[in-house]
Amino acid sequence: MFGAFPSAVYAQLPSFPFDIRSLIQQADRRTLRERADELITKRNDYAGAIPCLEKWLSAVPGDAEAAMLLSTCYDSVGRTADARLAMNLALADGLKTREQADRDFPPLFHKQVRWGRSRVLYPAVMKKGEQYRLVLLLHGNGHTPEFMLSWAKTLGLDKAIFICPEAPYMKVRETVTSQRERYSAAGESLGMPDSLFGEIIDLSAEWYHDVAMDAMQRLPVARNLKPIIVGFSQGGFYAHVLATRHPEAYASIVSICASMYTAGHVTEKYDRLRTYGVDALVLHGTKDDVVPLQTGELIHSAMEAARVQHVYMPFDGGHWPSAEATVMIRRWMIEHDR
Repeated sequence: MFGAFPSAVYAQLPSFPFDIRSLIQQADRRTLRERADELITKRNDYAGAIPCLEKWLSAVPGDAEAAMLLSTCYDSVGRTADARLAMNLALADGLKTREQADRDFPPLFHKQVRWGRSRVLYPAVMKKGEQYRLVLLLHGNGHTPEFMLSWAKTLGLDKAIFICPEAPYMKVRETVTSQRERYSAAGESLGMPDSLFGEIIDLSAEWYHDVAMDAMQRLPVARNLKPIIVGFSQGGFYAHVLATRHPEAYASIVSICASMYTAGHVTEKYDRLRTYGVDALVLHGTKDDVVPLQTGELIHSAMEAARVQHVYMPFDGGHWPSAEATVMIRRWMIEHDR
């Protein structure tokens, strides 16, 4: 990714003579890796951890996690070029380890029930006796709840409580390279076969739905007002999945630059939205180079064919809601609170 070979990192690491006598006499018997971990976690001493990790990697060059830590340490002291080399090493070793493990021990995949995390955005001022509507906000592939909630703040809605769950799968490589958490609801990092994609969609959708239903019980929202789903990109796709699978539970959909996958079997279930009176605001950027405008047109056509009450708004912009689109979303949300 950074245009350098991992071997360049090895070439820069110094060699160290081995002396068994000094090792026997050494009072501190912790490994260099353990010392580096302690310097980072307990003292926040990234500069001090660098020589420990350099020596450790000269002895254990296949430790991808140590290479990633070294990259973080280099970056913290302004050694950007070295940080990129160490990150390349971490990625290369991690990929080799994964490929070798798959060859030696073929993987099996199993359904899993586990705890997950979401984040909540409350109105700036909570008023006693006010009825607040729950908004389930779904982020895009490789994003985080904080990213979407920061945008939701700009809507300035004082009668809505937003809850944004993390997509259930961490994107490991993107998380490592950016040094920030990145999530997806597609499970790419696990290397699962395409034949499981439909089940991945099922499980991710149920996780999102469970979050919404749990929030209806735990947050100070009006239980007589059904939640609205707002989703961006991959989250926009899941907004359609949730509404077509649980149309009795939701009031409306707002999808922004939504992707669409045939494995989700969404368009053939749009008649359920009409049956339960779920309407939709579908927005898509005319210059979107991530999810093409044709996807928005497809959603619009399928909803028209199913006679779903909806508004389709192509906006002048790319793969993110423009100011015009954001104003339209705000109006839509306010209209649904009347």
